[in-house]
Amino acid sequence: MIAFGPLVTQTVQAPAQAASQLLALRIPREGVWTAFALVQVLNALVFTLQTIVTPLPSELMQFISPLQHLIANSVLQLTLTASITAIGRWMNGQGGFLAVLSCQVWINFVQILALVGLIFLTIVTPFLAGILGYALAIFALYVSAQFISQVHQLGSAWRGFGVLVLALLTVVAAIAFVGRAFLPGT
Repeated sequence: MIAFGPLVTQTVQAPAQAASQLLALRIPREGVWTAFALVQVLNALVFTLQTIVTPLPSELMQFISPLQHLIANSVLQLTLTASITAIGRWMNGQGGFLAVLSCQVWINFVQILALVGLIFLTIVTPFLAGILGYALAIFALYVSAQFISQVHQLGSAWRGFGVLVLALLTVVAAIAFVGRAFLPGT
């Protein structure tokens, strides 16, 4: 049984240790995929809550439903996980797809908890919530680099950050390539 509270705290205070602890659990394939589905649904619910608290422009809302957000975010997360796995292995890393996915699922879960807090803070003080949102995004990069370093046994958070940057660039290039295929007149 996973003690969620202490692992969340450890993720914030000592991400490398939290990653090691999470990987030591050796969660079975079915558990990782179930957790992935659950986190994606939670993410769509948080997206819906966020659009209620701070509505998007009506022109944009007609294009983004919670279901579309769920599908797009799931595809994006799987693409990012595959990219982190491939680039990490290219950099002599040891992590496999399921290990990387389990780390991604956990990081997303912790981010969802933080986003719910930010949504409620937005109701009270939008300015402070905006500043904390930027700080949270920067801290999420740090945590992700630590987790990537641990899952691939890279020995350095900087190498983990390098894998993350290369993976993000790969995903952006893939989105640009696939998106261009759907543009009219190309």
